[in-house]
Amino acid sequence: MKNNIVLQKAGQESKNLAAGSSQHLLKVKTKAYEFWEMRGRKNGNDQSNWFEAEKIVKEKESKPKSDTRKENRGGL
Repeated sequence: MKNNIVLQKAGQESKNLAAGSSQHLLKVKTKAYEFWEMRGRKNGNDQSNWFEAEKIVKEKESKPKSDTRKENRGGL
């Protein structure tokens, strides 16, 4: 019985990680596409667009979430 609970929790954690991974991937794809469009839709820059997008998304995800109320009031 205890093993079943542990397995269920592990399964849920795996689902959560997969969902997070797919959200992360979607953000990177979207940002890379934005770079491709900004650069005139030229072929040959797919890897640099992807790596730059990945870097930006990782930076945004690693920043702690701030209190938006302070930001909306100009930090006051």
